[in-house]
Amino acid sequence: MKKILLFSLILAWIGFACSTPKGISYFEDIDKNNQGFFDKPENFSPVKIKVDDELSIVVSARDPQAVAGFNLPMVSSTSSSMPDVKIGRTVGQSQTLQTYIVDADGSINMPGLGRVYVEGKTTEEITAYVTLKLEEYVKDPIVTVRLMNFSVSVLGQVNSPGKYEFKSQYVTVLDAITAARDLTTHGVRENVLVIRRDNKGDTQYYRVDLTSSEMFSSSHFYLQQGDVVYVTPNKEKQRDSGSGTQKSFNLTVITTAVSYIFSIIVIVLNTN
Repeated sequence: MKKILLFSLILAWIGFACSTPKGISYFEDIDKNNQGFFDKPENFSPVKIKVDDELSIVVSARDPQAVAGFNLPMVSSTSSSMPDVKIGRTVGQSQTLQTYIVDADGSINMPGLGRVYVEGKTTEEITAYVTLKLEEYVKDPIVTVRLMNFSVSVLGQVNSPGKYEFKSQYVTVLDAITAARDLTTHGVRENVLVIRRDNKGDTQYYRVDLTSSEMFSSSHFYLQQGDVVYVTPNKEKQRDSGSGTQKSFNLTVITTAVSYIFSIIVIVLNTN
């Protein structure tokens, strides 16, 4: 009977040590909810242009000469002649396409069109507006607008914190975490903080639960230009920060106590 009791205690200890804690996996309730495909949330807010953003605007048409005067000139990679443009993508070995930098007044200076106000607009809205203006001069113009410096910062309990740039402007919290090489085991997955500053300069805070499939329908799942994603440390990590030596001492005490208890049980069994 005593041997059975001892065996049960050992099994219980092993089961406790090997149990899988909750809050470690992503989307833990996705099978339970079984929601299938997830669309963008109804209140999804597309990225809006801010001051100091970098834009690429390329105008084309069937007749290239007809739109030549509406594009920024090609320049060498070592100089730029216009104050509100920036050297962008390299074309060939020495020529580059210039990009626009949004001025403090929220506008850019486009050749042939003059000042174009872009702050607070999406790239789709800028495309529609520029296309409409160009139709006064060019037949069937094609306008391509891209945000070139979309970036977010990822801080806290991730394996590689830092500032990351993306070619796409449809960037999710998961994209940012992937760029930062995933959360550490000390990151709180149920309470990831998204810090956002809007065009008015106001700072807003949002919470995202990575363990819930409901995150896909959250209006904060898609990030905005300049967002900060902060992964808070769990309680164990917080204790470690202030008492690493104390934790090591506690672990030693617990291990010694467990070994002592099992030794006593073995002695009692052998003496009866």
